[in-house]
Amino acid sequence: MSRHETRAALIAEFGTAEIDLSAIAEKYLGMSKRKAEEAASRCKLPFPTYRIGSQKSPVKVSADALARVIEARKLAADKEWSKFHAA
Repeated sequence: MSRHETRAALIAEFGTAEIDLSAIAEKYLGMSKRKAEEAASRCKLPFPTYRIGSQKSPVKVSADALARVIEARKLAADKEWSKFHAA
């Protein structure tokens, strides 16, 4: 799957290109919503986050940024797997 296909799949899954961080915290980051928001406030996530509106607005991540991270991790896993399964 390419980054564009991954992005399209994320948009289909979440219904928007601006995804709430809380919606992806456990599934894609393996952390609670609270921990994800704390990490976002310290710029410790593998992608930028932002709010649209006030400080009370939900923290967002772009589908494109999340897709880049997913594809990079898949590529790294493929390279690692290939080391053990080289022809």
